[in-house]
Amino acid sequence: MKLDMKHFVATATTFISVLYIICAAVILYAPIESIKFFNLFFHGMDLSRIAKSAVLSDVLLGFVFSVILTVIFSALFVYLWNTYYEKMEAK
Repeated sequence: MKLDMKHFVATATTFISVLYIICAAVILYAPIESIKFFNLFFHGMDLSRIAKSAVLSDVLLGFVFSVILTVIFSALFVYLWNTYYEKMEAK
């Protein structure tokens, strides 16, 4: 099944944007608890030693970069998917 570039990119970007906003809100409003939570994913590492306080400008810049990178990589994914799908269908 070929993927529609516009719909896939919009869906992926919306999904990543919502996740980023939720994550940023948790980090801004509960920094200690969020460090403890993310420590669960990094076995053997203590993130509290490398954590810094979140600044709103960093959060906004991170959001912009996340959206831009999501658009680029999801468009690349759709392009590659559709290219290989067409090659497989031709066989």
